[in-house]
Amino acid sequence: AVELNRRVVSRADHGKTPRTLWLILGLSHKSEEIRESAQTELNHVTGNYFGYHYEAPRSERDAAIKRWKEWWETEADQSRYP
Repeated sequence: AVELNRRVVSRADHGKTPRTLWLILGLSHKSEEIRESAQTELNHVTGNYFGYHYEAPRSERDAAIKRWKEWWETEADQSRYP
């Protein structure tokens, strides 16, 4: 599943946007496969979870995505995450 995300979301698509941020944005993708891939890679790379599950109802996913975005903006050492 992680390979799917790497193939679909490439640096050419997002320029200088950090990959970790692309993955956070990928959590809201309409494709369940891409959401799963983004979740798997984010959990692996960051060690964080924030209650996100790709199959959860949209309202639950949105709440968890908000927590991911808040973490990225306020707590993440962005130089540590490519």
